Amino acid sequence: MAAYVTLEKQFGHASEETRRDALARVEFYRRHDARSEVVIDNLYAERLVSAATWDALIGALAVADLTPRAIEQAVIDTFRPHTLTGKTASVPAKTVLGRLFKIDALARRALRLHKGSVCGFATVKSARNALRKENLDLFRKCWGSRTLTPFVMWGFFQPGNAPLSGLAYDHSLCGFLGLPKDYVDSDLVLLQYLLPDNLTPYIPRVIEAYAGDVWNWSFKVPSDDDISNGHGRTRVWDEHREAGKRGLPEVVHKRIVGSYVTIRPKVVRRVDVP
Repeated sequence: MAAYVTLEKQFGHASEETRRDALARVEFYRRHDARSEVVIDNLYAERLVSAATWDALIGALAVADLTPRAIEQAVIDTFRPHTLTGKTASVPAKTVLGRLFKIDALARRALRLHKGSVCGFATVKSARNALRKENLDLFRKCWGSRTLTPFVMWGFFQPGNAPLSGLAYDHSLCGFLGLPKDYVDSDLVLLQYLLPDNLTPYIPRVIEAYAGDVWNWSFKVPSDDDISNGHGRTRVWDEHREAGKRGLPEVVHKRIVGSYVTIRPKVVRRVDVP
């Protein structure tokens, strides 16, 4: 396995011209908005990427157009071939993992993958209503052969417990899991699953966070302690972090189909959030 280095260290090995041009785009993108600032901070904080991958990114950034979209595309094109190639995560056997979805997003995905109809449903509303039944047999029948995410899949867990053990089944979950703020405006579906022996989980990196067409804007670079324990950790919202609360352990792995879900879906219904 290639040795890991930081982006800052690898900038020191680039030519003066390449370093200057790449850094200009890094700083331009940092100033674009609050989310892009977090992305750049994460790139500099990442410690599980090889020198060769950083060299490729530096070279791609140096020649990218000076626009946010062109810079993001340079990141995607560089990182995508290296997804799920990092450090293997440590997930105890029989651990149940969880993932929260917007109910409409999960319904629309199933319909798209089945060319307009899934399990006899012809509309998002009918698929949404099926999810709200919280029926495992119905879910596995209708979503069992369909991938649940378009790219890699992120899963959170608590060793020895259910994924959300000790947490309220309401929209405060969004803050613990670092979900986008607009999740509080939607009904959510909790899917729980077991990883088969032939599917390897990995410690999340910037590569997995920023290689897809839709980025994981809430990604948090794992701490040294979390890396030692073999997992990443969800980025809690500021109000939770200021209260001393931590996120949940998380890993990333190849996307799965609905038949992997082992526990009946749980709907977290939208409530008015101040």
